[in-house]
Amino acid sequence: MSTQESYDIPTSEPAGSRQPHVLRGVSKNATGEYDTNLLLYKGKGDFLRGFVNVNNEKIDVIVHINQRKDSPEKFLTVTKKEGEEWRQIGFGNALTHRKDDKPVYNDEIIFNIKGVTLNARVAKSIDPALHQQLGFTESIKPRPERSDSEKPNLQEQISFLATQLQAHTSSKALGQIKIEFKEKFGVDLPAISAEPAPKPGSTPKSKG
Repeated sequence: MSTQESYDIPTSEPAGSRQPHVLRGVSKNATGEYDTNLLLYKGKGDFLRGFVNVNNEKIDVIVHINQRKDSPEKFLTVTKKEGEEWRQIGFGNALTHRKDDKPVYNDEIIFNIKGVTLNARVAKSIDPALHQQLGFTESIKPRPERSDSEKPNLQEQISFLATQLQAHTSSKALGQIKIEFKEKFGVDLPAISAEPAPKPGSTPKSKG
């Protein structure tokens, strides 16, 4: 790849921006909570930019969308900058069929980065043209509702919010946090009151 090419690779969404992510992957950590291990945004061209987290190493990457020479299938190549060169460290493919005949929802891309497999899902709000560009041949199919036992508990939701607010208070709009909360938990983010909660044992002030 040309050493003259330069890319803007934010590790979080720029201040004031409302641009949604294109792909996001998560993994469960040792405490049972979920961490983002892949987050990609649309670049100004046929590429995505963002970061991956592999073996506890956060890597800024550019992901190129490629066309196979011998078929209409698309595939992705993941590159990182080393010195003045961009070198490939992995690849990704849209999941359009399964050998075990399990359902395919046309919203998942499987990456292999430095020998580590990362599963990422496309944003529900993705542009249909970009969705097709990523290698999907059919539109996204709705996933079935999770049972109560599979749904994340309140502690997981609180942990997710705390992590997002701590990391993005100055760089991410509340609207984007609401979008990611809905995609992760399948429910709308509850309204947050600007008034401080009353202290234990105190009597709430009357608004009369």
